[in-house]
Amino acid sequence: MIRQRGSGQFFRDDSSGIKHVGSFENRRLRIRPWELRPHSTRQHRIMWEENFRQFLKNRSFGHQTKSSDQPLEYFEDNKHMPIYSSSDKGFSVKDAVSIIINTKDKLASKVPFSCKETKIFVVDTSKLEHIDDIRSHELGAMKNERVQRDYVSVAEDEKVIKVLKKNPNVMRKGIYMLKRSYYSLKGDTSFKRRIYVLSDWKGDQHKVVILQFVFHGNAPPPKPRPHGNSKSGGMYVRTTKSTLEKVKEKLKPKDAFEDAFESVGGMEAESMCSIPRNVKQIYNMKQSKSKQEIGSKEKDDLFSIIQQCKSEQSLTNPFIRSIQAAPEPMCVCVTDRQLSEMQKFLTNPSEASILGIDPTFNLGQFLVTVGTYKHLQLRHRRTGNSPTMIGPVLIHQQKLPMSYSYLASTCTSLRPSLKEILFIGTDDEKAIFNGVKTFFPHSLNIQCFRHMRNNISRKLQGLGVSETAAGEYLRDIFGVKRNSEVEYGLVDATSDSEFDTELKNYEIIWNEREIEDRKTNDPLFHKWFLKEKADTFKKHLLLPLRISAGLGFAEYTTNANESINKKLKEKVDYKESQLGEFCSKLFSLVDNQNKDVEKSLIGVGPYELRPEYKQFEICQTDWFKLSNSTRQSHLKNFLKAPLKPSRQRFDNEGASTSSTNKCQSLSINFEETGLSENVYKHVWEKAVEILDKDSNIVHAPGENTAMLVVSKSKKMPHYVEIFKSGKIECPCDGYKAKQMCSHALAVAEKRGVLENYLCCRSDTVVKLTHEQLRIVNHNVQAGEVIKIIAFAAISDLLLSQPQAKILVGDPHQQIYSFRGAVNALQQIRASFIFYLTQSDGVVIEGGVYGPKILVENSHHFRELLGDPDHKHTQAEDFPDEEREIEIIIDLGV
Repeated sequence: MIRQRGSGQFFRDDSSGIKHVGSFENRRLRIRPWELRPHSTRQHRIMWEENFRQFLKNRSFGHQTKSSDQPLEYFEDNKHMPIYSSSDKGFSVKDAVSIIINTKDKLASKVPFSCKETKIFVVDTSKLEHIDDIRSHELGAMKNERVQRDYVSVAEDEKVIKVLKKNPNVMRKGIYMLKRSYYSLKGDTSFKRRIYVLSDWKGDQHKVVILQFVFHGNAPPPKPRPHGNSKSGGMYVRTTKSTLEKVKEKLKPKDAFEDAFESVGGMEAESMCSIPRNVKQIYNMKQSKSKQEIGSKEKDDLFSIIQQCKSEQSLTNPFIRSIQAAPEPMCVCVTDRQLSEMQKFLTNPSEASILGIDPTFNLGQFLVTVGTYKHLQLRHRRTGNSPTMIGPVLIHQQKLPMSYSYLASTCTSLRPSLKEILFIGTDDEKAIFNGVKTFFPHSLNIQCFRHMRNNISRKLQGLGVSETAAGEYLRDIFGVKRNSEVEYGLVDATSDSEFDTELKNYEIIWNEREIEDRKTNDPLFHKWFLKEKADTFKKHLLLPLRISAGLGFAEYTTNANESINKKLKEKVDYKESQLGEFCSKLFSLVDNQNKDVEKSLIGVGPYELRPEYKQFEICQTDWFKLSNSTRQSHLKNFLKAPLKPSRQRFDNEGASTSSTNKCQSLSINFEETGLSENVYKHVWEKAVEILDKDSNIVHAPGENTAMLVVSKSKKMPHYVEIFKSGKIECPCDGYKAKQMCSHALAVAEKRGVLENYLCCRSDTVVKLTHEQLRIVNHNVQAGEVIKIIAFAAISDLLLSQPQAKILVGDPHQQIYSFRGAVNALQQIRASFIFYLTQSDGVVIEGGVYGPKILVENSHHFRELLGDPDHKHTQAEDFPDEEREIEIIIDLGV
């Protein structure tokens, strides 16, 4: 019924909607728009209201939107399917929203089910039999690549559209959500399909939808493929929702199929999507519906998970621990075992893991934020690093500080000791740490280097800085590693004041670089970095924070969290799940990780026990002979074992200032080594000095088999490599001369392999030149002179002798190893070096002296051969040729 005043009239027209005759002459009109269409649904009512409000904005009811001057093109010459565009480019958020809201012409009233070309259609879904018919097609099986949701603010005149940078905390009037769904054809990703859907603040979908087809391949277009579950091999056609709704209420599948087939025209139907595929499809639908009705009568998913949480609390190992229904539905999942491991690995100051927190999407109609930590009792067999474990999981709707507070509060209420968590790792999203810091009051936030590097790279690109210049900026900020050398960056500053000083020094360099690169007189990057990033670097990225977190010079990234996120998506087959179903699969994943931990006790699986816990390892054959109670007891003892730090830590309190006591602070006393006190004791003492400060030795960036050791003589640290054989190499001059230095000793001690390093070093020196060589230690008497003529390696015997020595040898004699050669004579610490020339003169400070010292003392020489019986080597193997001879005199000082 329509009520009106004045001369204006309305009448209903099925083909064109509402028409007007005459005008209202500014008189008031009272109309209920839904009365214009009988039996309309609530969705149609909302659409009619929206159309009517827009209609009233015009001055006269005869207003028409101007059409494009270009002639309309139609798909397959069907006037119900005008083509909006033939572009293969996607729409930005703002453009898509504008098209959906403002497009009045070129609206398609039918879906181009069979389109295999690059075309764009703007479809009026109110003209379709069902709003979801837009999703049907005849293109074969397609894969949902991703779904992206963005939020916009639209002014009342619908002309000003603003894209929101952050998701709104609360949806309000004027806020819309644009959902973009991206599909690709299975077996041929050159054909893609995109759907743009706009919903208002109440969640009601706008009637206009953008449907885009993109084909980048060559003709002919791809052929439809069968569905993955198809047994017949026939091509897959997605039946329209309206057709499926028609057959639901029919009693028999065969009757329902016939009725639906004939209702859309039978053999003369417009599309394959309009008819059911076969009787089996209808049978499956009815079976599914029957199961739902017999089951929970379509129980609310949240209510179902609440019931599950309630029932689990009586179990010995509950998983769903806490649920909140309002104002934001949230759920926290964590087991007691995970909480115990978090307490052990995240709160220990001697060696603490980082609690990584990172949200992920596309797992369901909710967000999932996973906490991760490192299991410090294990290491991965392939990488040698501690494996990443799934920690507490938050399921929520919004990325707000209060959401993450719920995660932290639940964990601390279940295990109060978790208030002592030391380090929280996040990306650059501030809401995460702001939400958890109240419940983790002692924690420090370390942020992801990769996110920060990408953020700065995007800024440089936005400023128009070239790729080469951008690389130089990033090198200045983050440093760089070249082979065995590491160049410090701003991020490696040891204090806030050092960072500020370095950044100030870079101002002129960066500005000049930007002026030259951008050809501008107004450099902007340094100002932006100082304003936007400097404080973040000082609070969340600098070297002292990374060292205290056990990272050393290495960078922190959220890669571990993203790896776990990938496992979650693989578990649900990259499909959105219902809440209850997702929780079940999540628990299965946690249970599998626990089983991998348990397998390490018998030496199988992806993980192995760290050396500090090898006492818990049991042979497989012995394990299976144990009773079940004994096995459980052994596992319980392992899980409750206290954390043993992998790096050696030293207590400086009460340490004596004498050099003797300092030497004893290493795990092996110097006197037990048999090394020469004159040659090596000062090396030993320097190693102890290095170890006195924990930050003097840190992991090399991105390396597990290399350490950086502070250098007192150079700005750059020493890059010390650790090999599986036990060998440790340092590039310093001391190591090159003696095959041992304070840096290598300190690294060996810190890694807990000092004894192995000393043994490997001794074996290597003895066996380098000749494998059969067995040298008995020779005690050199005071004043004795030794002439080495057989083996350069024998010079190592002299290193343990306290007396002064005169060595005569060929500087070209070398000790050969698998990784190069070392000058044998350079192993001796020398006070003076003389060079014996071909003219038999010794050059000393510009003066020439005859080799009288050698001649007069020749009767004191004795030949020291590796094999006294000359079975394996002969002196003639090393002929005394006239060449430059190096003489090293060690006066024992």
